[in-house]
Amino acid sequence: DLTRTNTVSARITGRIDRLYFKTVGDYVRKGSKIIDLYSEELNNAKREYLLALEKQRTLRSDVVDFEQVVQSARQKLTLWGLTESQIDEIARSGKVSDHTTFYSPYNGFI
Repeated sequence: DLTRTNTVSARITGRIDRLYFKTVGDYVRKGSKIIDLYSEELNNAKREYLLALEKQRTLRSDVVDFEQVVQSARQKLTLWGLTESQIDEIARSGKVSDHTTFYSPYNGFI
């Protein structure tokens, strides 16, 4: 039924280092890992987010609204497909991993 078809599109350039589902007909649950991606651009955006958080904590400025800088960096990560929990984990750990796992937003068959 083509009216019930969904597509998961790439939102950023990178190299898929692990594909969790490889066979047509495999069932995927919403929230399942689908790929591990290496993306230098995404890794830089994660570092920018951490830097914005650090500057917000350490600097007080009337010129720069660090809250807005943090929110902009967070929004970029969200638009590129990271979940809120992934972004929160980056902030909590203060570390950026080389690979980013993306999860299925749908239930269904490949």
